Amino acid sequence: MKNILIFLVLFSSVFVGSFQLKAQNDMIIHGMNIIPQSHYSNPAFMPQCRWHIGMPVLSSFYLGAGHNGFNAKDVISVNSLDSVEFNIESLIKKLKPHNNISFEAGEELLSFGFKINDKHYVSFAATERFNARVSYPKDLAEFIFYGNGALMDETLKIGNFRINENHYREFAFGYSYKFNEIWTFGARAKILFGMSNVNTRRTNVSLRTDSEFYDITATSDILVNTNEIQNMMSDSSGNEFDPAKYFLLTSNLGLGFDFGATYKFNEKLSFGLSLLDLGYIKWKSNPLNIKSNDTKNSFTFDGVDISELVEMGVDSFVNNLTDTLIDIFLPDSTHEKYSTMLNTKINASAFYKLTEKDQVSALLRMHFYNKTIHPSLSLAYMHKFGNIWHVTGSYSIINRNYANIGLGMSLKLAAFQFYVLTDNVLGPLIWNKYSWTEEKKDNNGIVTSIEPQSVTIPRNLKYMNFHFGMNFVFGCKPKKDFVPIID
Repeated sequence: MKNILIFLVLFSSVFVGSFQLKAQNDMIIHGMNIIPQSHYSNPAFMPQCRWHIGMPVLSSFYLGAGHNGFNAKDVISVNSLDSVEFNIESLIKKLKPHNNISFEAGEELLSFGFKINDKHYVSFAATERFNARVSYPKDLAEFIFYGNGALMDETLKIGNFRINENHYREFAFGYSYKFNEIWTFGARAKILFGMSNVNTRRTNVSLRTDSEFYDITATSDILVNTNEIQNMMSDSSGNEFDPAKYFLLTSNLGLGFDFGATYKFNEKLSFGLSLLDLGYIKWKSNPLNIKSNDTKNSFTFDGVDISELVEMGVDSFVNNLTDTLIDIFLPDSTHEKYSTMLNTKINASAFYKLTEKDQVSALLRMHFYNKTIHPSLSLAYMHKFGNIWHVTGSYSIINRNYANIGLGMSLKLAAFQFYVLTDNVLGPLIWNKYSWTEEKKDNNGIVTSIEPQSVTIPRNLKYMNFHFGMNFVFGCKPKKDFVPIID
């Protein structure tokens, strides 16, 4: 039981210890224009300060992870006998037809930005980005826990299991222009250098069990592109992995663009709209393509013939079966360059200034992945304690979870600025404790003692992130006619 609970901790606590992450994806920073990095969510936003220089390597560090499947509280319970139960049926019930686990990380290596005549804002940032996402169907979980016997004469789509991982370096050049007192426009061009990638373009695998003879028929259609294997292990000449060579890769070139606009409706209300991460990376270094050699092939397994098994022996029988599967399903491998698209997002926002020190805002984010739209919604309130301390609280709906309470703050001391943010401050803090007893036996199998056992795991944690940074900022005193109105 303890092993199962530990596994659940790792899995339901958003895949910690596996591989996360795309561009900085926190929601709460969107309305905090005292932080220069807030304009990443909309290139039309002009940060409040006239100048900023990011502290090298420490100006922006972001980690985030999410899982839109089940929570620990959904699948673990204590029964009438005061014993802990792992409820598989509840776990399966909480899953949707398609589920995702994601991880992302970003570290800003160098950044600066400045205003010109209050109408122009120019910025530059060099950032290391890592993002990964695992998509798995509900059918796959049912097959793992129930086997094929529970679903007769039904086709299980255990494919659509996808892994997409990107590590790339981004050099971003941004420009914002205050067109008039109502409109502000912005754009950002990004040169990308890919480091590593795994992209499962297709993983269509299906199983069908015949209800009369229990024969299993399997089909597959697979296409996986990667440069990860060779780049992270050795090159074509057999040389060992060289970290310096890896981090200085320039052969995988890509381009990206961000676009944004803000509209000031009146002195209190304004709106923003942005399109982010529109672009691609062309992977040329050590590419490897794995694809099915014939998508029409299928294999029917009608059980084990005992006489054949006895005659051939277990090893020979398994080897023969393996060879048959390889002949049918083994994909071909090629070394052709390929392209991947960035994870595009659309942000739509509204800001309302209650007083000179108080502001409320709303953000709707549409994240496009795997030909599907993944929406998120956030409501935030910010209060200014003078021009030194800004505090924001937020409520967000992310990853099918309705219990995300965020908290963020920015502290400015002279020209030094420190900020820390999270979209889910309560998730990691609210835990459930589960207790049970285990029998201890001696070498003869006689029970010698009954010892209490317990484990504590997060109760409701589908999404968490953490973002902090340090900048040097100058000229931060806001003007009353500042656009957008997040002043």
